[in-house]
Amino acid sequence: MAHILRHRLLQQLSSAVNNAKLPSACLQVQADATRGHLMLRLPLLQQALAEDTVPVSNEAVKDAIHSVDSAAIITAKGPVVYVTLSPAVLAATVQPLLQHRMTPIDDYRPAVYTVVQPTSSPSKHIVIEFSSPNIAKPFHVGHLRSTVIGNSLSHIHQACGHHVTRLNYLGDWGRQFGLVEYGFRHYGTQELLASKPLQHL
Repeated sequence: MAHILRHRLLQQLSSAVNNAKLPSACLQVQADATRGHLMLRLPLLQQALAEDTVPVSNEAVKDAIHSVDSAAIITAKGPVVYVTLSPAVLAATVQPLLQHRMTPIDDYRPAVYTVVQPTSSPSKHIVIEFSSPNIAKPFHVGHLRSTVIGNSLSHIHQACGHHVTRLNYLGDWGRQFGLVEYGFRHYGTQELLASKPLQHL
């Protein structure tokens, strides 16, 4: 939802400089939000203005940002300004989209929305497999990742009118457990099994 707020901030910055047309490159959404959600490049902002235009003041930039998010955290590093949006504004931006099943048309017009309608083609029965862990091995973050992705895809297909079956397949474990049993009978000990069962097996 940072794309939507980026669009709003570009509009506010344009208003601050006599409605000048600003290049989208001067304000970018950060892939890594460690420093901030948005990155404003002041040199690109200034280049978009006429040569006789008074340079954009820091106060004008600050006011434009706070008009979009009054609680935003602004961090300046040389000619670059990083903007960390507040959780409240991010939540308020995404909530109506979720309630009305609306989505931005594209990244270039992020303030324009379209309602997601069920597909006109016949409804399909779609099976989506989640993490399908190997129950003979410990769980790890990859299982959580694929489960989150699978659940998201399930919601998308359901919103399009399809019937979705979510599946977490626990199979192909007969051979693994056979090897575990063979290994324990020949190399295992009850002491290690009691203290570190998963690691020992």
